[in-house]
Amino acid sequence: MAQLQADILVHIFAFVVDPDGTLESLPHLDETHPIFSLSRVCLVWCKEVLGCKTLWSKFRIENVVPSTLRLLTLFLDRSAGSNISFYIKIGESTIQNFGDDSADTAIWHHHDVVQELLKHRGRWEHVHVYGHRETVLDDTLTLDNMIQLRSLSLEVHVFTSTFADRSTGFHGYEVEVDLRTANRLRTL
Repeated sequence: MAQLQADILVHIFAFVVDPDGTLESLPHLDETHPIFSLSRVCLVWCKEVLGCKTLWSKFRIENVVPSTLRLLTLFLDRSAGSNISFYIKIGESTIQNFGDDSADTAIWHHHDVVQELLKHRGRWEHVHVYGHRETVLDDTLTLDNMIQLRSLSLEVHVFTSTFADRSTGFHGYEVEVDLRTANRLRTL
């Protein structure tokens, strides 16, 4: 394997990181992400993994735990300016993920992850957001400076306080799109 040309090796690695090209099939952003296994095989592989920005530019977050923000920051740093594509499911974590911390701490972890992603919104290319409004977004999502954005999917739940209303779950959500700054957007 060490004899493979670097570009072929990176192409193979891309299939491991993004097996079928859908956001939902991307590996979870956690310590078991295949990029970490690939980088531990040998020095050649480690060099190629660390040097290829696009390998770090696609990820899926389904369960925010205390280490999620650290790993997200690592991926965003190593993708170094490349467009990023991600699937994120926010608001589903249980309090057990945070040990003795309270539900408020869990919400702050979600908030911090979303805020870190928003700092890089100019690099967003394909994005799918699923979650509860209280932990995902402010009242209005403005797509300012999202010049690389090609697709955006929002599945945002807003639950009311009565049990009878909880069965519906989905409600409308306002999204402002300025096509001058999101001119590559093809699906919303």
